[in-house]
Amino acid sequence: MKATILSHSQVPDEAHAEIHRFRFVLEHSFDSSPYTDSISLRTARALVWRLDDDNPLMRMLRAIVEATAADYDSLVGRKFGDNFVYASVISPIQGVQHISVKGH
Repeated sequence: MKATILSHSQVPDEAHAEIHRFRFVLEHSFDSSPYTDSISLRTARALVWRLDDDNPLMRMLRAIVEATAADYDSLVGRKFGDNFVYASVISPIQGVQHISVKGH
């Protein structure tokens, strides 16, 4: 999986900094369609606080939470990948299968 921050929305009122929104895309190395959505800073904080996963989505959310407002522009375009390399294996009997190899 790969998570990429696409954009963030400027918050006109500093009192509402927690509703600052980040748009992102999640992509898999296999045949599924990319998933695009957005998340508020408040929701990102709640997920990071509650979940201990180490996947690309959670690494992206941690980067958002740890950034200061002055650094939000530098997050746009940043990619977070997993530790797996996906490869398609073509079997004449079973068709195409996806395998993962840890460590890349």
